[in-house]
Amino acid sequence: MSKTFVRTIVLLVLMLVFGGGLFVYLLEREGLQNVIDGMLSFGFLPFLGFVGLSMANFCLYALRWRILLHAVIPKEKQIPFRKILLDRLAGFSASYLTPAAQVGGEPVRIAMLVAEGIPAKAAAGSVALDITFELLFYIAFILAGTLVAAVRGVGDVFSLEVIFGIMAGVFLLLLGFLFWIGKHSYKTEKEPKGRVFIWLHHTRDLMGVVLRGSSSRLAFVAFLSFFTISFRVIEVAYIAFFLGVSFTFSQAFLTATLPGIALLLPIPAGVGVFEGGFSLLFTLLGIPLSAIGFALIIRMRDIIFIVIGGLRILERGRRVLVSLFNK
Repeated sequence: MSKTFVRTIVLLVLMLVFGGGLFVYLLEREGLQNVIDGMLSFGFLPFLGFVGLSMANFCLYALRWRILLHAVIPKEKQIPFRKILLDRLAGFSASYLTPAAQVGGEPVRIAMLVAEGIPAKAAAGSVALDITFELLFYIAFILAGTLVAAVRGVGDVFSLEVIFGIMAGVFLLLLGFLFWIGKHSYKTEKEPKGRVFIWLHHTRDLMGVVLRGSSSRLAFVAFLSFFTISFRVIEVAYIAFFLGVSFTFSQAFLTATLPGIALLLPIPAGVGVFEGGFSLLFTLLGIPLSAIGFALIIRMRDIIFIVIGGLRILERGRRVLVSLFNK
């Protein structure tokens, strides 16, 4: 067992302990009964409606990935939408349980495609582009949230400036990556040596094919990325409405953006930090709702998606595991 692996496990455990401790503290401060009462007041039918809304939006995530994938594979290898949706849920399931909540499930998604007979390079290229678009708009969403918070005087100015600076740096890095892939010419490059470098070289080429291809397709992918991330504003407004509170647009926007920073931290599922984000924000905005109950409603939705994705991974079973470790 390598020292790096041991350090990773130790760090993971420490982050889980930190997040779990923070969650327990927030739960005790708010009161278990208040949290339960808040969740029960939401109602079963509104919860089913929330899951349905989120699943409809998730279908658009799957549609974006399908468009990117089908741009780099022949028609005879194209995969039905149902399978793409289930594979996307499988990736979500894996991501949610790893320290990198936004990107941890991408190897699983690649393996799911390879198990379907998709070449590894095409699978990796489509997944890499999909997650790049997702992160690009996700970070832009958070940047917009920090600007709104600063204008409204919500939170500490220095903290908002630090968050904005870090997120802006990552955003520019991702944007530069897309422009480099789209504009860079590979014709004069020598074929790299080594199986891994050759694989990465060809994967990059496939990504470039997509970015230099149909402008209407690229615009539609960008639109889907904008719409799916913006839909979170509708989701939080929906939850608040059925909890008896009507959000203003700025309240809904801030609730949809700022707590999401927790999912970029190296804590599985942002445990504790995600709930803490809602608790702090609701206090600053004077929102009379159980912050922990609000966050747990979202997590209950996520658990349903995780179960569906986990069942998909189990269904693929040995073929996915072989693809994941051998490709």
